[in-house]
Parts: sequence; structure tokens; C-alpha cells
Amino acid sequence: MGRSACRALLVALRDYRAFDITCQRVLTDNGACYKSRRCARLCQRLGLHHLRTKPYIPQTNMMVYALRLSQ
Repeated sequence: MGRSACRALLVALRDYRAFDITCQRVLTDNGACYKSRRCARLCQRLGLHHLRTKPYIPQTNMMVYALRLSQ
């Protein structure tokens, strides 16, 4: 992830933790900042499984809701 994307992820995780919400997976698109080694290292360090949506398929936007509801 680019620096700003990594920072945004860390801020979001900290906010979720304040509400006792733990994250195990991160769902992103296939943007270059999410395919980077920096993203892979951050997710590995945080113990997150990084999932990516399929390109050019807007129906995968609903995956976020399905993942959230399955927990």
C-alpha cells in the first residue's frame, strides 16, 4: 500500500479496536498500492489475510457486506 493507504488501514484498525472489533481479513481492489510489497508486509505483520476483488466486476462490492454479515 502507499503510505497513505497503510496509514488509513492502521487508523481504521485502531478505531475498530476501540469498539472491540477485531479484523482478520482486508478486502481491497487491485490497485497498485494494494499489490505492493509494503501492503503484503503490513498485512503479514498484522496477521491479516488480504483478499482482492476481481477486476471490472462491480458485483464484488457486495462482498464487503457478505463478509461482514458472516461473522
